[in-house]
Amino acid sequence: MLLTFAARSGKGTPQPAKIVGMDALLTGHDPNGWMLLFPLALFVYYATVWLAVGQDPKPGTFVPQYGPPDAISPAAVRYLVTTGSDGRSFAAVLAQLSPRIRLR
Repeated sequence: MLLTFAARSGKGTPQPAKIVGMDALLTGHDPNGWMLLFPLALFVYYATVWLAVGQDPKPGTFVPQYGPPDAISPAAVRYLVTTGSDGRSFAAVLAQLSPRIRLR
C-alpha cells in the first residue's frame, strides 16, 4: 500500500511527494520508526520468558483453610488481613494472652 500526497507552495518548482505509512517505515524514510523497536523488544522478551518458564500449571484441588496457621497468632492474621491495627486486633491479643497470664 503506497500512500502519497503532494502539496504546492506558490510559484516555483513543485516539491517532491512525501512517502508516508508502512512504505516509509520499510524504506527507512520514517524518522519515528525507532518507536516500534520498544514494543517489538518487549514482545520478544515476554515470548522468550514464557517459553523458558512455561505456561501456568493446571490448578489442582483447592482446600480452604478456616483457621490461622499454627505459627501465626490471630492478632497477626488480623493485621495481615486489615493491613493495620484496630480494636479487634487488640482484643485478639488479649484473648491470646489471657490463658498464659492472669489479667486484672
